[in-house]
Amino acid sequence: IADLIEHTLNAETNKGIKISRYTRLPYRESFKDFMNSIQGHDYVLCVVSDSYLKSQACMYEVGEIVKDRRYKQKLLFVVLNDADRRHYPSSYTGKVTANIYGGSIKRLDYTRYWKQKYDELSKEIDILNDKEASSSAAAELKEIGRIYRNDINEFLDFLADYNGKTFEELFTNRFR
Repeated sequence: IADLIEHTLNAETNKGIKISRYTRLPYRESFKDFMNSIQGHDYVLCVVSDSYLKSQACMYEVGEIVKDRRYKQKLLFVVLNDADRRHYPSSYTGKVTANIYGGSIKRLDYTRYWKQKYDELSKEIDILNDKEASSSAAAELKEIGRIYRNDINEFLDFLADYNGKTFEELFTNRFR
């Protein structure tokens, strides 16, 4: 879907906009450096699927987005639903729909998911019982804690509150 969006925007603007994607990072470049540069972008487009909301890299990106006090003006989003599965390869068996419009209970499923990831990693750190050997895991634990305590909820509340369009509506209108 991100490829479809990019191809359509490039065609509509005659490549008049620069699109940067983490998937194009050169060899040996840092993903975190790219994610940390997000605040400097004019706009950020999030293609929100179930797997996006369960990806630590994507949630780190969300954390960088919501740090920008103007993020509500800069954030463009597409929330996927089951109808969008037709744009996925037939071999894809994962869940597509991001359940964010079903009220707080549905949105809290994602908070619970990240809390479980936090608890799992915390338990492994405790089992190892060596602060020096687990220092990078402790840093990751802190990041996951920020995701479930702050970032995911702010992001999901924003998405639920702001009127979005379906991917099909946007695609049909060539993202105008």
